[in-house]
Amino acid sequence: MQPAEADFHQGWLIEVFSHEQGFQSLCYSPCRKRLADGTVYASVNEAIETARIHISYQTACTAIVLLMRELYEEYKLSVDEWQNLSRSVVERAIESGR
Repeated sequence: MQPAEADFHQGWLIEVFSHEQGFQSLCYSPCRKRLADGTVYASVNEAIETARIHISYQTACTAIVLLMRELYEEYKLSVDEWQNLSRSVVERAIESGR
């Protein structure tokens, strides 16, 4: 199936597909991580804007996890703190991507 529209945001590819009920987005990171949004939107623009928000959220979560790793490596977080905080951020990122 060919996308109805394609766009880019923060290096991610956004593809919007047309369905009988509306439009859905599918996003790919530069390393081909896939982010699917099962929500059906009324317009292409709404699907793209929502995809941009999801991408920004995923990018922020990745940055936070990397920062926590740096803090751990600098001995500013214990291994338990690092693991618990990282797990929490990753779980929230996964929940938002569903």
